[in-house]
Amino acid sequence: MSASAAAHPDHVQALIIDGPVDLTHSGTDYYAETAHAAADVLKLVLDDCTDDSHCAADVAGGDATAAYDELAGRLRDGPITLDFVTSTGDVEQRELTLNDLELAMDYALTPSADRMFLQRAIAQASQGELQPLADLVYSALGQDPDSLAAVPDPTWSDAMYFSVDCSDYAYGSGSAEDRAAAYFAAGQDAGVDDLRLGSGYFLDLPCAYWPAHGPEERPGYLSDPTYPVFILGATWDPYTPFPNAERLAENIPGSYFIVQPGGPHVIYLRGESCPDDDISAYLLDGTLPASHRIDCPFLGADEYVPIPAQDVSAYGSTRAALSAVDDEVNTATDWMYWDGEGTLGSGCMKGGTITYAANATGYGVTLEDCAFSEGLALTGTGEIADDGTFTLDVTTDGGSHLTYRRDAEGDRTSTGELD
Repeated sequence: MSASAAAHPDHVQALIIDGPVDLTHSGTDYYAETAHAAADVLKLVLDDCTDDSHCAADVAGGDATAAYDELAGRLRDGPITLDFVTSTGDVEQRELTLNDLELAMDYALTPSADRMFLQRAIAQASQGELQPLADLVYSALGQDPDSLAAVPDPTWSDAMYFSVDCSDYAYGSGSAEDRAAAYFAAGQDAGVDDLRLGSGYFLDLPCAYWPAHGPEERPGYLSDPTYPVFILGATWDPYTPFPNAERLAENIPGSYFIVQPGGPHVIYLRGESCPDDDISAYLLDGTLPASHRIDCPFLGADEYVPIPAQDVSAYGSTRAALSAVDDEVNTATDWMYWDGEGTLGSGCMKGGTITYAANATGYGVTLEDCAFSEGLALTGTGEIADDGTFTLDVTTDGGSHLTYRRDAEGDRTSTGELD
């Protein structure tokens, strides 16, 4: 983008770079920096869980980083088998690998809501419940959780991605095998093998085999632009690491640098007033920021939502039990990543099924022997309303009739008693 702007300055009103890549660096240097950034952000997200009393209470041992490392260590010894409940209620044997774990973690490092899903998945895995982690894997891979078939994404093209990215970098010379060997060697020199999520370094390995390659010589920084340049960066960006933005801001004269501490990859139009207000003010009426550096409020991860208890005996009341069901129904990975069209069916972790369906006032919920905690299988209906309320009208497998309501202010009430 900056190269095009430099070549055609008369056709540029302004340059807005959100989540920038510093192309003065080589491809292997960039992806090594990205691997280190991903490892750092993962540690920050896990530490955020450990520092949160509710999240730490859900993690076996209270240390989310230790829980992650323990799980990764088990997976280095080989795949782990788990019971996966499908949307029909059938229980299938699935395998989880170390590559799956790293893929799921990398997928959920941004934005802030996904980081909370990551924390919940690690907390549940530490308690022996691996289905939420498997759900993250399937979302990351674009797989149907039931059939494991690919779910096409019409907005994405691997061919388009690599045709652009592989033209940015040279990745050595010689045969494809020579380029690949050089790519591996550069990663080893950068220490990616010792990182959590170090496998992300190899994202551009296909470029070694791509028919076209970029130049060995790297471009310089944009110098003396005649138009405003906005550089947007987040300190918790795992995909275009924050030092890229810092270097551009330092080397492009007169640029406007907007920083979101704890922010995600690409920060504009995610609903935060900073940076949205400053960028929109320029785009709509040409108003430039009052300062060349703007520091937004810290973002981090969304407020943690506790996971369900492993067994119903852990709940002190009907309202506590149904509140946990409410939290899981409204924070389930499948539901949060769903496009809201038609119906969505998924298996409940401890058995049974849940179905979401769009209706005139929000979404209807149907539970069939759905259990998120052992001993609390529920059948009935619920409503996720557009006004922010949530209701349940269910019976237990023992025949008790229970109702529950969370109003728009978050107050929770229930009737009926557990078996």
